[in-house]
Amino acid sequence: MMQQIDKYRVLALSGVVLMAVGSMLACLGLGPWAMSGDIALLLGMAVSGWGFSVWHP
Repeated sequence: MMQQIDKYRVLALSGVVLMAVGSMLACLGLGPWAMSGDIALLLGMAVSGWGFSVWHP
């Protein structure tokens, strides 16, 4: 059970990091870089939502 919690904790934290990188790209990027930042934000929200649905800090 503890290994499963660790897996979801890593998912939650990596989703938060992905959202941070995506927001920086979306704000500072031009053209396709801004679009990739939007995609990274959406993926980060999905990954962190999945991780936080099981692991609650």
